[in-house]
Amino acid sequence: MTLNAYGQQNVHVAIDSMLLVVKTQKSDTIKVKTLNQLAKFYRTSDPSKELFYANEALKLSSILKWEEGLSRASDEIGIYYFYRAKYTEALDYFFKALALAEKVNNKLLIASISGDIGQVYNKQLNLVKAREYIGKMLKMGERLKNNRLIQRSYSNIADTYNAERNYITALDYDFKALSISEANNFKIETCVNYSTIGATYANMKDYEEALFYQFKCIKLAKELGMKDLLAVTFLNIGASYNELAENEVSTNNTIIPPSKQERIKLSLEYIQKAENQLLAIGFRQPLLKIYTNKVFLNAMLNNPKGVKQAFGDFEDLKDSIYKATNKETIKNLEDKRTIDVKTKENEINDLRLRASENVINQQSLIAELNKSKLDESIKEGDLGKIKLSRSQALLKNEQLEKIAKDKQLIISGKETQLDKLMLASAEKQKWYYILGLASLLIIGGLLFWQSRTRKRLNTQLLIFNDELDQSNKVKTRFFSILNHDLRSPVTNLVHFLHLQKESPELINAENKIRLENKTTSAIENLLQSMEDLLLWSKSQMENFKPQFKNVRVEELFDELQKQFGGLDHISLNFKNSENITINTDQDCLKTVLRNLTSNAVKALQNTSNAKVEWRAYSKNNINYLSITDNGPGATETEFKALYDENEVVGIKTGLGLHLIRDFAKAINCQISVQTKPGNTTFLLMVS
Repeated sequence: MTLNAYGQQNVHVAIDSMLLVVKTQKSDTIKVKTLNQLAKFYRTSDPSKELFYANEALKLSSILKWEEGLSRASDEIGIYYFYRAKYTEALDYFFKALALAEKVNNKLLIASISGDIGQVYNKQLNLVKAREYIGKMLKMGERLKNNRLIQRSYSNIADTYNAERNYITALDYDFKALSISEANNFKIETCVNYSTIGATYANMKDYEEALFYQFKCIKLAKELGMKDLLAVTFLNIGASYNELAENEVSTNNTIIPPSKQERIKLSLEYIQKAENQLLAIGFRQPLLKIYTNKVFLNAMLNNPKGVKQAFGDFEDLKDSIYKATNKETIKNLEDKRTIDVKTKENEINDLRLRASENVINQQSLIAELNKSKLDESIKEGDLGKIKLSRSQALLKNEQLEKIAKDKQLIISGKETQLDKLMLASAEKQKWYYILGLASLLIIGGLLFWQSRTRKRLNTQLLIFNDELDQSNKVKTRFFSILNHDLRSPVTNLVHFLHLQKESPELINAENKIRLENKTTSAIENLLQSMEDLLLWSKSQMENFKPQFKNVRVEELFDELQKQFGGLDHISLNFKNSENITINTDQDCLKTVLRNLTSNAVKALQNTSNAKVEWRAYSKNNINYLSITDNGPGATETEFKALYDENEVVGIKTGLGLHLIRDFAKAINCQISVQTKPGNTTFLLMVS
């Protein structure tokens, strides 16, 4: 379903020429196409005319038995019901249109109607069906190499993700659609894409991006004369400024004034522009919502006069719509009465014509009767002979009837015997059928019971196998972690003790103190690693639930400072200018931060002027924590454990990235990494 994009003057010229074709053209397929095109032109400006011309196209196509015309007319009627939110009626016409399009094998029409059906299912929040039919349109578009169909498919898929509030994926498909529109100079589709992208950013409360794309849409819509889309976009811009005023979001963007009053005034200004556009195209139904918004905005500005004016406009429009509806109903009833009167007059004229034909027939019958009377007088002489022959024939008939009755009695006796035999045979067959049916029911019942039993046992077996597989995976991870993170510090401790026991003369006082300090630090890190390991093991158990509470980021940074602040060769900085508080499990988040810091420290062992920086900030109600080091970086393969649950060994630092991944997943924290030589950054997004 697309919007019309013609200037007002061009629309009138096009409609006038098509109306002339409808009046002068004979009833053929050209007239059907014109009627369908007229319905499409009136889609937004006058829906009642849209329905009228679509029905006229449907009737003429039916008379001509033109199935493609029937399909297009049915599709247009379905679109009419779609925009009235009558989704059951819309689907009925869309499926009729689809069946006819498939019958004539019009692939473009099949793809377009499939997209319409997908949009109806999207409005009904049946997203599985919606994506099924939109996917059908996308496959046909790709097969036909039709960029317009592909662009429309991406836009419709974005609508389905918007419906389930998955705005990131929705934007991905919206931008795919936009790239096709811009590459192929599809100006109408480009304009619509700008509008939908702006609306999606508004849903994400990113009003700067929303206004950026909405103003791009306004500029292009004015060039194309798309007054209906201008009205929608003006209304969306007004809503964005209203949200910015209510939430008092601070920004340096020049198109967003700093004060709440100025934002409310801008919201009122763009809602007024939307009202003017809707009045220009004669589409009054959305004005009720606009007048309601104007009442509240004027109230926020302490403008009682504006409130009174908007409320008065609301009441006047409501009464006008009610009267127009009644007037249309009365006109429909009068038209129906006129049709009924004309029908009755035609019936009376038919009766009069039949009566005159009956008079003529009666006169003809009288003439024939007089002629037959003359013939009777001529034939009376032969009547005596005929009566004699008739009496003889009657006597002979009586004799034949007597013989026939005797034969009939004999036949009746034999038929009675045959009926008895057939009844006995039928009774036996009935019992055979009953026994056979009972046997089939018993066998069927046994097979059904056996099938259900086997299915239940197979289900239980699959559950047991899955549980065993999960248990094996946890064991594998557990032993890999033991090998990876506990073996090295224990090995260092054993080597030191052996050296002290077997060759104490090799260790002077200075080296002894250094090795003892190093061993003490290794044991403390080993203890901390064991605590992290115990916490991770607990997280792998069933019924594990993180303990969420408000945690001050400043406290987490203080602990990291105490643990890693003694490093001489590394500069460790913490930035938390907004004093952020996060609702999370403190132990899990602390473990993630500690291990990321440990990874960064170990990566900087051979780096001069080594630096590690932690930052905490908030954007769009989402808290972010990031750690950046100036180490040598790593490859994407080395960070695979962050995203792949089948990976066990990380990059040979800390407890391994797989532990960081599991803890982050448990507390609903998303982690991303960007790395290059001289800069590696881990970003944690905490909802």
